[in-house]
Amino acid sequence: GGSFTQWWVGARGCGVPRLARVELPLCGGLEGGRTVGSGTGLSSPRTSVQPWWALLVDAGLAWPVRPWLALTARATLAVPLLRQDFTIAGLGVVQRVGPVQGRGALGIELRWP
Repeated sequence: GGSFTQWWVGARGCGVPRLARVELPLCGGLEGGRTVGSGTGLSSPRTSVQPWWALLVDAGLAWPVRPWLALTARATLAVPLLRQDFTIAGLGVVQRVGPVQGRGALGIELRWP
């Protein structure tokens, strides 16, 4: 088997149209980082570190309840620029990063003037 972790940092730019009292942030960006796969339960486990690059597209809703505070919801699609396959000798590919990742988040946004 295997254990897999991923970290990334990114940047994105957004446009924020308004509909009455609700904001609709629409964003695009890029993120980069690493995916780490470690073998488990094997006689000679190894660790593989592979680069992670992805294009981002996301959309959200923000409801400003005060000038300095908003409640938010966001959905993000990440499209990897590199395919990542993790293999075990004799077994072949045991993990493959998919062509698209989906993420969602609910949050509280603090705003400074």
